[in-house]
Amino acid sequence: MTIRDWKRKVIALFNKPNKNQVKTKQWFIVNKDHHLVGCIDCRYRLLPYHELEGGHIGYSIRPSDRGKGYANQGLKLALTYAKNEVGLSHCLLTCDETNTVSRHIIRQNKGELKQVITLNKRKIEHYEIFLH
Repeated sequence: MTIRDWKRKVIALFNKPNKNQVKTKQWFIVNKDHHLVGCIDCRYRLLPYHELEGGHIGYSIRPSDRGKGYANQGLKLALTYAKNEVGLSHCLLTCDETNTVSRHIIRQNKGELKQVITLNKRKIEHYEIFLH
């Protein structure tokens, strides 16, 4: 998939998601040299699958750019968007129990552990962040 194709898909997810999708705002995360280092999604509502894994906000950072604050800053901005533009009062975020970095980022942003579920033999942590 080319960047152009990806951009088209992102625009379609926001403007006209199909019946198995939800309206989603996605941002590319770029560094100071304008290189793509990751992306972050904010879903306007949750499908049953997202309630198990994925939640309202998901992010991914290229391995070579992890630990540089991109996910933390992106999550802060996505939470602000979720509150001000989507109108959410709280967000569900999930991560694998083994993903200690994501857990730390979620907790830094006031994520409260609500439950841990087992999905396909994996433990998935569910965090809630209240948007004040």
